[in-house]
Amino acid sequence: MVNPVNPQDNLSNHEFGSHEEKVIISLAFENPEFFITVMPYLEESYFDQKICKFVFAIIKHHYVKHSVIISRNLATDISKRALTADDPHEEILDLINKPVDPRELPIVMETLVDWAKKKVYGKLYTEEAIDAHIRGDHSLVEKVVEEAGRVNEFKSNFFFFYKSYDSLFVKENEQKLTTGFSRLDIFLNNGGPTRGEVVCVMAPTGVGKSLFLVNAGTASILNGLNVLHVTCEMTKEKTAQRYLGCMTDEWIESRFIPEVQQRMKLKLEKKRETYDSQLIIVEYPPNDVTVDVIHMNIDVLRRMYGINVDVVIVDYLELLLSRQNLHDDKEYSVQKRVGTELCRLAKKEKVLVFTAMQTNRGSGDKSQGKTGDDVIELNRVSESWGKTMALDYIISINQNRSEYDEGKDAKSQEEKEKEDELSIMNAKCRFYIAKNRNGPKFETIDAKINYKTMKMVQYNW
Repeated sequence: MVNPVNPQDNLSNHEFGSHEEKVIISLAFENPEFFITVMPYLEESYFDQKICKFVFAIIKHHYVKHSVIISRNLATDISKRALTADDPHEEILDLINKPVDPRELPIVMETLVDWAKKKVYGKLYTEEAIDAHIRGDHSLVEKVVEEAGRVNEFKSNFFFFYKSYDSLFVKENEQKLTTGFSRLDIFLNNGGPTRGEVVCVMAPTGVGKSLFLVNAGTASILNGLNVLHVTCEMTKEKTAQRYLGCMTDEWIESRFIPEVQQRMKLKLEKKRETYDSQLIIVEYPPNDVTVDVIHMNIDVLRRMYGINVDVVIVDYLELLLSRQNLHDDKEYSVQKRVGTELCRLAKKEKVLVFTAMQTNRGSGDKSQGKTGDDVIELNRVSESWGKTMALDYIISINQNRSEYDEGKDAKSQEEKEKEDELSIMNAKCRFYIAKNRNGPKFETIDAKINYKTMKMVQYNW
């Protein structure tokens, strides 16, 4: 095989693994904006496999000469001209056109960034840098630190205003999704949240965070969207039971009564025929998985089952691990990173994410018996204020003892006699907009909860 640029066969430095080398080549074509940041530190000699050396030599030559990363099509044409009859044509062309696996992309990018930064910081140990240090000249050190800071996981997402402003006048350009509550949707982004955003509900234990998530998931399903529900708290069976009650508006505990069971199944079949959507529930132990695992679930559903996930529900934020767990990490830092990583998930996968988080003790506790309009503000977030920073919308669920009991106390005698037959909303709560990146804050939406069906509906009294 003839090297089109440098025929010298350099010895390998074994900088990367054999599979990593191929992914790096693919990455150059797929994400040239990022590759430019690490290209100055890569050499042909760092690649062990001849086919990788060959393709990289083409990339490097044109980068040095023209300051660009060439396209796959151009690399293919150049390779065909340079290859001889004895060269592995098929392997070379396959490598050039090999797409990057989404599961491998963040890992290899992180590896390259770390590797390139080490190369840059290595300049601090050269004779020139040591001599400068002895002379008290710190400009070289400052220059190295600045250079290392420019090496990062860059990916352009430029919006060229004068070329693209026409898109700002097209309403259909932004698909509005739903929280499941139309009045709440009006306040959030003037019609509902969108893909790439994160909606988080917060409340004390037992007030209704998981119920809200199930109701949001149900509303998404009934809007024809595919939902991935990740539970780290309840089992997938318990979570599915809540969806069963919410989607059929039937008492969950009555599902074993033959006539109720038949009614439930008929309702579910009708919904399946009406709405082209899927609900997938996955269960993991608390503090056992990272956001990367959710990325992998989305990838598996897309590749193996042909299901493109639209909405991801994570129950709940504090039960995830950060993808960058560090030794002796403080809980504050871990939760802050997880919040940011969920936002990253929403944007990279182009999905709407719903999640939940705890408040500190005493926030809206039903046992306090309050009857006023007290609502939970952001200052009641437990453990880590930092986790709220990246989230787009935060809704607190508020319920005092009288609201919890009011539905029961307000039943008429006739309703009490028919209690076994009727699905009565037996509790009230209030959704309070504590953070709204796109719309007004401090709005309150009243709701009712049916603990028999797990259904929540907005209600203005």
